[in-house]
Amino acid sequence: MPRRSAAELAAARKRVHDEQADVTRRYREGASLNALARMYDVHAPWLRHRLIKWNVPLRDPAEANRPQRLPTPK
Repeated sequence: MPRRSAAELAAARKRVHDEQADVTRRYREGASLNALARMYDVHAPWLRHRLIKWNVPLRDPAEANRPQRLPTPK
């Protein structure tokens, strides 16, 4: 797989910033940091730093590995 260009990387990071509310909502609802990083095509450490900067409480490793309950349909 070829490396992404600087423009592609910048576009992926811009998308995360543009969709900050969605990213934080998904994380708070139980999406893993790695899953979100794959979804937005960015590196997990970069995304982790963004969540910290946005004051989103991070899950500890034990909590992150615990299965998440799915919301019940209404």
